[in-house]
Amino acid sequence: MFINPNFVNRNIWNCLYPVEYNSDDSWYSFIKSKDLGIICVDLLADEYTIVDEKKWLLSKLKYGF
Repeated sequence: MFINPNFVNRNIWNCLYPVEYNSDDSWYSFIKSKDLGIICVDLLADEYTIVDEKKWLLSKLKYGF
C-alpha cells in the first residue's frame, strides 16, 4: 500500500473550525469523523495525510480547500 507524504493546508482549519468544530471532540477525531479522505498528523503544523484520494478530491470541491 502506498502512503502519501504529509502535506500542510491551513484552509482546512480556517474553513471547518469556526463553523463545525465541537470543542468536546479532539481535532484528530473530528477530521476522521468528517470522512474527508485525510487524517490529521500534526495539529500545530496543520499537517495531514491523504488516506483516500477520491474522498479528498470530493472534499476539496465541496469545502473549497
